[in-house]
Amino acid sequence: MDRCYSRRMYELCYENAISAINGPEMWPKVEFEQILPPYYKKGLGRPKKLKIMDFDEHGGRMRKPGVSYRCTKCNKIGHNKRKCKSTVQDPQAAKRQVT
Repeated sequence: MDRCYSRRMYELCYENAISAINGPEMWPKVEFEQILPPYYKKGLGRPKKLKIMDFDEHGGRMRKPGVSYRCTKCNKIGHNKRKCKSTVQDPQAAKRQVT
């Protein structure tokens, strides 16, 4: 066993008496401006939810397994009409489009 763990060393560490600290009423008074909390600035946009959904929880913007998007402009899988870069509209896709 190391010497630092001996009873003698423990007694040497704590043999001095620890004096009590005066309370706040005994502290010297100092003339300074009162410290205020920082100003609150409201953020832009809608506030975030308090709880962030995990990957396996339901309710977020998660896709169902096996479901893919099909564009109603070019009829290709993987994107929708908003992100479509095609200039030609497919007539089959136009039939699927709900108005």
